[in-house]
Amino acid sequence: MDKKGFIYVMTNPSMPGLLKVGMTKKVPTHRALDKDLNTAGVPTPFQTQYYAFFDNMIFAEQQAHKKLQQFYHGKEFFKTDVPTAICAIESINIPFTKLYSKPEDDAKIAKIRAAKEAEQRKQEEARRLKKQYDELEKEAQRLKKLSDESLQKQIVEEQQKYEKIEAAIDEQRYKIEKKYEDLIKIKFVEPSFWLCWPLITIIVWVIFIFIVIEKFSGIIPITDTRTFFIIIIPAALFAYFLKNYIKYRQKNSSKCKSLIRQRDDEIESMCNSYMTGKAIINCPDCHKKLRVPINKKLFVHCPECDLKFKIVT
Repeated sequence: MDKKGFIYVMTNPSMPGLLKVGMTKKVPTHRALDKDLNTAGVPTPFQTQYYAFFDNMIFAEQQAHKKLQQFYHGKEFFKTDVPTAICAIESINIPFTKLYSKPEDDAKIAKIRAAKEAEQRKQEEARRLKKQYDELEKEAQRLKKLSDESLQKQIVEEQQKYEKIEAAIDEQRYKIEKKYEDLIKIKFVEPSFWLCWPLITIIVWVIFIFIVIEKFSGIIPITDTRTFFIIIIPAALFAYFLKNYIKYRQKNSSKCKSLIRQRDDEIESMCNSYMTGKAIINCPDCHKKLRVPINKKLFVHCPECDLKFKIVT
């Protein structure tokens, strides 16, 4: 079956606003004169406004009707203007040969096509911008996620770092406090209650024998149990108060306070060294204070006395 033929656009003065879009194997100007179009019910003849030749007129007509579906009025009639119908026919994606159209319609078609192309470019630009915006939004979300993960990781690392520093500070503080506690115990021997009590009991017993017995020898016997408790209980009380008094005097002595100040200064210096990453040491020769990195084995050069020595911080 030969599918080659014409697609045409016709108008009729008796049907204002309506167009007939159809197909024919005849030249459309001849088709406009056919009796089946010009029946007794049509007072005026059809006028050919446009026609083009297609290799497959059946498919071309179907596609043209689909594109004009919003203007469909009935059968092959559509309620639109000629330029719009021509644009719909020529926008079908199949080859054709344009054979006839009016110049005024060509000018309107050019404007319609220009408007459609402008609208198409606008839509393409809008799609491009939307795609670009979506890509930027995705990139921003990705960067934000990476930033959040990096920040969270940095916070965790900083927290772990400070936890290690705090643990190291606590350990070093305990060692320093233990060192000075042992030093204070060596330099300031605390009197033992169990040593003081027997000694004081003996002293009181001797005093009791040589002083009290001379006056009350007939009244208070030396070997009486009551005499023993009269002596031992006051001796225990005196030993307890004497022990606490000596401990108080030792604690408030200038030497003990000096050791406590040294301990506090050493703890403060140790804390500062861990927080700053530097430790302060004294030169073994000239005793100049030197700032060195912590947790390292290194040789230190004293600029004051030109001494070089090895340390472990």
